Order: sequence, then structure tokens, then C-alpha cells
Amino acid sequence: TLFNFKKDKKMNLLLYPHAFFMNKVQESIEKNIEKLNIDAKAKTALYQIQTIARSDASYCKQLVPNLLLVSPSGAGTTEYGKVYSRIIDENHIYDIRGLSTFLELDFPRDDSPREYNLFFSSPRVAASTQNNFYGTFLLSFSRFEGRDLFTNPYFNTLLEFVEQNRDNMHFIFHVLPEFTEKEKLEMWLNRILHMVRVEFDHPNLEMSTEYVWTRLADVGISLPDTYKEKFKMALSGWLEQTEFDGYSSLELIARRIQYELFLVGIGNVDMECFEKTVDKALPDIKVSEGNSVGFCISGGGR
Repeated sequence: TLFNFKKDKKMNLLLYPHAFFMNKVQESIEKNIEKLNIDAKAKTALYQIQTIARSDASYCKQLVPNLLLVSPSGAGTTEYGKVYSRIIDENHIYDIRGLSTFLELDFPRDDSPREYNLFFSSPRVAASTQNNFYGTFLLSFSRFEGRDLFTNPYFNTLLEFVEQNRDNMHFIFHVLPEFTEKEKLEMWLNRILHMVRVEFDHPNLEMSTEYVWTRLADVGISLPDTYKEKFKMALSGWLEQTEFDGYSSLELIARRIQYELFLVGIGNVDMECFEKTVDKALPDIKVSEGNSVGFCISGGGR
């Protein structure tokens, strides 16, 4: 009966509170994966990693792979990395957990020893209260074209750093799609780490529309589906004429629409007003460069 079901559920919660809590955590992680605006193959990779990571067997947890991530600027690389990081954290891949468990840096390209010193010391700074950083390190080679990475005087130092920290970090190595030496980089990394390669592109028109519409809903803006279709048509034309920077561009578009609609008043927005708002939001958008060496700022990312 319904009464017995509720009673059994309550009894299970009393007897197995940890299991109940862990199930809630796993459900939350799976929702995080599903919410990512990326293609199905890239999501599947995270679901597979989650399946291995959640195992009670320690030897399975040791099989959680590091990632070579191939994606353009603005495709959601940072958000992908954060979900991967949460899988590492919530499944207790490391017994030790510091205040910070996710670090994102660009590998420097200039010849300044100071830049490289900052880079290699950043994990220890992030660790704060431990001698070592425990967690996920997203390391981007977005400044490199291919061969220039392997001729970099600090590349071998980087490999040594990775080997020394593979017991306390999981790594995500990020390159742009135009990086010409993906196979060579993967070969070098496979010598010291268990690697899986994941690729995804900028969000398509459907994903882009959903992203902006979700951002409007986040601040309480709800508009009819006819307005959504009108926005989708305008966005489609804009994407064909503009150098698209992925989520960086979409975030600015969403903020501009939010601003204009709040000025007018949501209750006063008709189709003509909405079309004018979209026209103001879509013209040439310039996206500022991200940080070079340092910590990824919340709300930013690739």
C-alpha cells in the first residue's frame, strides 16, 4: 500500500542515510551533465566516467581517465571541466579535499621565466592548507598552434610536473580544433597518464536559442513561444554574418536583452518592442580576452 511504501522509504532513510545521500548526489551530477549545451557524444563520455567513478571498488576509481579536450573558444569548455571536476570530488577519488578543487590555467607562451614560475606554483597556492593540490587541473594550450608547443623550452618541465602530480590531480588538457599536433600530444600524454579524447564544437542554433531563453528565465523573464521563434530566426541570420564566439557571445546577447526588457517593463513588451530589443542585442559583439596566467574567474571561462 501507499502507507507501507512511505513507511519503508522512511525506514530505509533511517537505516541507510549515507546511501540515500549518495543517490541524491549522483542524481544531481547526472542533471549537471544533462544541462550541458554540448553534443551527445561529449555528454556520453561524462556519463561513462561517472559510472566508473561511482563504483565502490577502489581499482575502478583508479581507472577514471584524464581528458584531452578539443573545443573552440566559447564552446563551454570551462563548464564541461567543472562537471568533470564534480565527478572527481563527489565520488571521493581523492581522500584529501582542500578548499579549492578546480584550477584552470593557460600554459604560457612567452619566454618569461616569471610566467612559468607562476604557472607551476599555482596549484600549491590553490591548495591553501595542503602541501599539494588535490582535484582537477584544466590546462589549456589555446595559445599554441601545434609544433610550437613541443619546441617550447618548458614543455618537458610540464611533462615532469604532470608525472609528479598524477597521484593527486586529474588533468584536462585543452586544445583548439585548429591545433595541428593533436595525435602527437595525445601520444606524449598517454606515456604518463590514462587518457580519453573528447571533442565538441560551438553550440548549434537550437542550443544557442535554448541557452539565451534559459538565461532570460533565470531572471524571471517568460515570453510566448512565438517570441522564441522570432528570436531564433534573427539569431540564425546573425550567426551567418558574424564571427561567433560561442557562449561568450550568447551571454552578452542574453544580458543585453535582459537589460532592454527590464527598462521597458516585462508587461509592456509586445512583438514590435521585442524585435527592436533583439536588433539592439545582436550587432557586432566584441568579446574581451581571458586571463593569461592565474585562476579562472567565476562566470568566465572558455
